[in-house]
Formats: sequence, C-alpha cells, structure tokens
Amino acid sequence: MWAVATAIRHLSDERRDADYNHFAEFTQNRALRAINRADDAVEIIESHTFARSNAGRAFLEMVAEQARARS
Repeated sequence: MWAVATAIRHLSDERRDADYNHFAEFTQNRALRAINRADDAVEIIESHTFARSNAGRAFLEMVAEQARARS
C-alpha cells in the first residue's frame, strides 16, 4: 500500500509540474522514471494480495467513490 501511495504522490507532483511549472525540464530519463513508477503501482494494485488486503480494498473503494463523484 505504501508503494502505491508514494507512486501516486510522485506522479501527482510530476503532473503539477507539467501543468504549472513552466521552468520544469522534462527529460527522457524523468519521463521513463514516471512511467516505471506508474507501471509498478498498477502491478501492485492488480495483484491478488493487494485486492485481498483490507488496505487494498479500502483503497479501491476510495478510488471508485471518487470516480462516481466526478461522473
């Protein structure tokens, strides 16, 4: 769970930089790190261990609720 939360925080920071920091430099290496971080988080989320854990279920329920609230 910690790895997923950390990945989301880092990816959110990257998105904020992309949207608002006009001085941010986006190198190929930086982009690849973000892609790898996202891939790792998705792999964890899709794992059976994560889905069976209380923290995993709570996380997925929170994401689903956020999606419903935005639609």
